[in-house]
Amino acid sequence: IKWQKEGHATSVDSFHPDHGSYCEETKESMMREIENLKMNLQFYGGGHNLNLLTYDDLLRFQLQLECSLQNARARKFELMHQLHQTLQENR
Repeated sequence: IKWQKEGHATSVDSFHPDHGSYCEETKESMMREIENLKMNLQFYGGGHNLNLLTYDDLLRFQLQLECSLQNARARKFELMHQLHQTLQENR
């Protein structure tokens, strides 16, 4: 597992029993985010053709995508940080 923040990488070689639950929680969170994005895409573009959207619609959609990506990255970082802290405490 590699943990990366601001250009610094830390390797975590050991496995912690709670790691599976962190991964599952992250996976579920990301799957919910993907479903939200799919629903937004269907709402804004009929799910098929983004060429029919106005500039403002595309801008709103872009902002939603960027926000969702930022939320997913923040959650991933939070979970990796928790895992790193747990592994440090168990050494």
